[in-house]
Amino acid sequence: MPDDPLNTDPNPTPTPTPRETKCRCEFCECELTPRGEVMRMGAKAREFRKHEEIVEARDREISRLTTLETALRQEIADLKKSAQGSGGSSFRPGAFVG
Repeated sequence: MPDDPLNTDPNPTPTPTPRETKCRCEFCECELTPRGEVMRMGAKAREFRKHEEIVEARDREISRLTTLETALRQEIADLKKSAQGSGGSSFRPGAFVG
């Protein structure tokens, strides 16, 4: 027998779906809480963080070497000036010694 078209009973309440307690980021594969906090870091996120640390270490090394290069270039320039400034010196590299 078909349902009574005049039935005024309230609609049945839908069964609540269990709220998902975590989700996974498609980019870094981290498991996140519904608020976006990291519950578990994914492998890609760990690789990215390690890569970031390597880049920072390399940048520090580049900066240190650039400073050293600048100091050495200045030292070379100073040595060249002092060698040219001692005009009374008869020493010339490669000259005939007699």
